[in-house]
Amino acid sequence: MRVVQAFLGFGKGYLALEIFCMYTNMHLMSSRILNRYKKLLLDAITNSSTKIMQKVRNEIRKEYDISDTHEFADIAVSFDGTWLNRGHTSQIGVGCVIDILTGYAIDYEIMSKHCIECEYAKTDVGEKPAEYSIWYDGHKIS
Repeated sequence: MRVVQAFLGFGKGYLALEIFCMYTNMHLMSSRILNRYKKLLLDAITNSSTKIMQKVRNEIRKEYDISDTHEFADIAVSFDGTWLNRGHTSQIGVGCVIDILTGYAIDYEIMSKHCIECEYAKTDVGEKPAEYSIWYDGHKIS
């Protein structure tokens, strides 16, 4: 599990793990096992971040003296975002909504210039037909 987490941490996949195991004379896990571990890690990280974000939101409600009965809160926030690489070459970025009073990040969005759904639609429908145009108009809104 730690090996999978390490390789994911520095952005490498199964091929890099295969090369690493070859040079270190370690037994290589199958790609199926690697994907199973990736799923376990994703679930654990998602659960943990959901709990942390809920705690942060509760603390902000306390700080602004907003009761839990109110669905929305009127608070001062700022937004900041960054991309993985400088310039216009990056394909991945993240944006954060930050509470002004506490400095906590209260929401985030991971963004990508590459859309796998668009790629699948291009191969299934083709780029030129009217079906793709109709599909794309609905897709870019979502």
